[in-house]
Amino acid sequence: MDKQKRKGILPHQFTTNDVDISFTLDNNQELGDQDSEEDYQVEEGNFTQYLVISHTNKVVYVWNVLYVLSCLTSCYFYAFMAAFEKPDPGSWLFILDWSFEGIFLVSLLLNFITDYKEDGNPNPVRDLNKISMRYLKGQFTYDIIPLIPLPHLPFGNSMKHFYLIKIMRMVTGIRVFDVSVIMSRIKLLMQKKLEYVIANDPLAAEDQDSDQNKIAFLIKTNFFIRIFKLVIIIMNISYFIGFFWYIFCDVTKSVQLSTPSS
Repeated sequence: MDKQKRKGILPHQFTTNDVDISFTLDNNQELGDQDSEEDYQVEEGNFTQYLVISHTNKVVYVWNVLYVLSCLTSCYFYAFMAAFEKPDPGSWLFILDWSFEGIFLVSLLLNFITDYKEDGNPNPVRDLNKISMRYLKGQFTYDIIPLIPLPHLPFGNSMKHFYLIKIMRMVTGIRVFDVSVIMSRIKLLMQKKLEYVIANDPLAAEDQDSDQNKIAFLIKTNFFIRIFKLVIIIMNISYFIGFFWYIFCDVTKSVQLSTPSS
């Protein structure tokens, strides 16, 4: 039948079976178009779709970068406040503390309305129920616990040690600092630049030397990012071990002073 449709059907080869098959194909195609149109209309009529933000949105990407940097940098201040002082209202540490908490709160809310991609599915999931359940079963617990304002409870200066709970965001920041994701972004930028160059100069697509240089650049960048991440991890481990030891000595000394001697 496919061969006849390509070459055309001769008058003496025309049968009623061809009419039935042609009618069936046209009818199924028409029904399929109607179904897809109805699905589109239903999706378009769902107002909750307008609340969902694309994970590829540039604003979301910039905010995620700010979130990762806040996770990494805030932990240094939390370790300092847990070891030495609870910030007084109006001080720069107090303002910085609540500024970080505001960023983390906004990021928590954004996770409820930002779509995501499933493995094997080219289209992102934009159903609010699925997005919310995925977040609640995943990262939500690790995001909500540090937001509890335990250090600000009025139970004395010892409450400053609860700032240690907020340091768990360091793990989130390092985990989000994914080398493969960063490299995919760099490759995407280079691809867009290459498409622009080829559009203006088609001969640039045949430049093998340029391709070799770009491959070498990607390899070097990949190694640099991995080494940079390793250096950050080593420095953080050294930094926080020192603070944890100081806090341990401070708590031990306080317990000894509060215990009456026999």
